[in-house]
Amino acid sequence: MDRKLQEIMMEDKKANTNNKKTRSYLYYYRKAQWYKDRSRIKYVRNKFLLLLKFRYTGVELKETIHVGKGLRLPHLQGIIVSDYATIGDYCTIYHQVTIGSNEHNIEYRNAPKIGNCVYIGAGAKLIGNIEIGDNVIIGANATVTKSVPNGMTVVGNNILLKTSVKRNPHPCLDIDFE
Repeated sequence: MDRKLQEIMMEDKKANTNNKKTRSYLYYYRKAQWYKDRSRIKYVRNKFLLLLKFRYTGVELKETIHVGKGLRLPHLQGIIVSDYATIGDYCTIYHQVTIGSNEHNIEYRNAPKIGNCVYIGAGAKLIGNIEIGDNVIIGANATVTKSVPNGMTVVGNNILLKTSVKRNPHPCLDIDFE
């Protein structure tokens, strides 16, 4: 493993300090992602372990998805992410979240692109070819089908609220976001 992968894995570990199950899941996820183009045997081994983790956690996060460092998953249950989605650095995703493409559209391969330091509350649904800006808060059970600019809060069905509070999206990390 190279230095970059070790750095990403350390950030994941710091972001999930109190959650051994999440750290274990992200460890096998990052390893499967790393070995995908490097070693067929190690890739298959880590992919198999990742599939076992899926069975016990209910998290469907394919190793082909670009996920930034410091991903925080406080509750591993029912998180579904499209193969075509991208997730930025230091994001928090709670349980029962769906990040998916819109199958009713011709461009069904387009899925949400999520920026850095995004908080996604429990039960939220992000659907379609949308972009979520940096420092966005998506409330619990919100449905997002339109792009969201930086620093906004989304509640309900695409209702945008301006966020004026500076916050640290990762209570486990000391990050200066200025």
